Amino acid sequence: MPVDLIASGKLFTFIYQDQVLNADFTNFEIFRPSKELGFSPLRSVESASGASLCSGFYDQSSGTPLNFQPDQILPYLRLFSEGEAVSNFSVAFNRGTSPQLCVNGLEFSRSYAFNLLQGLSYKTCLACPSKVLSESIKFYGQTQPRQPKIELDPSKTILPLASKNNFLTGFGS
Repeated sequence: MPVDLIASGKLFTFIYQDQVLNADFTNFEIFRPSKELGFSPLRSVESASGASLCSGFYDQSSGTPLNFQPDQILPYLRLFSEGEAVSNFSVAFNRGTSPQLCVNGLEFSRSYAFNLLQGLSYKTCLACPSKVLSESIKFYGQTQPRQPKIELDPSKTILPLASKNNFLTGFGS
């Protein structure tokens, strides 16, 4: 970005209240809630069990993506919505080049606060020694609104409501 347009030469584009806005990046700083673990912004996904929030975790010092087992992270994960603890959720881990941890079974159109507790053990590689999270991390996300949809069972037939102006006159072949 030319410095005659933006003083720092860095343009920051974001969405706020359904508007796309631009700002000089000099007025912002990168939010890093932890010196040990980094994570990608939470992404809302619709699933069969409701809404899900997903994020990828990585080691801050090396940038290495982290793979967690659900039973490894569950004892260290606390979830809150509107100030109340949430206990009815599940955790799944999608592996791949950019692994994602997904918290499933959430309600649509709700804000959630995540607390990843200190003591969580993780490795940056199989042969590497374990590291332990020394400070709890808080991060926040919001699930998307439920998308409208109609599902029809193809084995069923929809007939109009019976009324005095509407009656069957015969059956087709």
